[in-house]
Amino acid sequence: MSRDWALPGLLETGAVNDRIMAVRDGLVNFFVVRAPDGLVLVDAGWRQESVAAGFEKLGLRIEDVAAVFLTHAHWDHARCADLYPNAKVFPGHATLPSGGCLNSADREIGVPREIAGLIIKAIATPGHTPDSVCYLVDGKYLFTGDTIFMRNGRAHLFPSRHNRDQDAARHSIRKLARLEGIECILTAHTGAAFDADEAFRNWRD
Repeated sequence: MSRDWALPGLLETGAVNDRIMAVRDGLVNFFVVRAPDGLVLVDAGWRQESVAAGFEKLGLRIEDVAAVFLTHAHWDHARCADLYPNAKVFPGHATLPSGGCLNSADREIGVPREIAGLIIKAIATPGHTPDSVCYLVDGKYLFTGDTIFMRNGRAHLFPSRHNRDQDAARHSIRKLARLEGIECILTAHTGAAFDADEAFRNWRD
């Protein structure tokens, strides 16, 4: 992600709602979800000092992180993945099922799994990178990494210079638009949206 790219809606470190907190690390947000059995992160941050300052501001302990789910391996999302001593780290590609016994839909949307008391489903969303993944938490919180550029509450593609495959990225957003029950969409660079119908209005058939 280019350092000089304008990023509307980037969240400051703080609460998004009563369960989710954002940490700002320069040009990117990663997210902390309060789980019954610890903290779960979506992405990991890229500067240790920013991560430490964010956790201190939120009154959280890095030692309480039980799992880290990476949306993709770019440095601004994954560089601090090894910072959390008690966490199991899930690279995006490793959260999706594979094998000949699965149909194409199963390969695109992972079987829900329980981690730290949360139900987490991985959704393959290639485009920004070939192995980009979004995560649906408890069926209502959608973490999109760099799949979506949010502007004025609407989901857009990132410009082609940021995506490896623009056609695949377009298909991925359409796939997300078919999900039901989404209460909050959380992007890595352009904030959050709380009206999925409005966000995906131009992406639904």
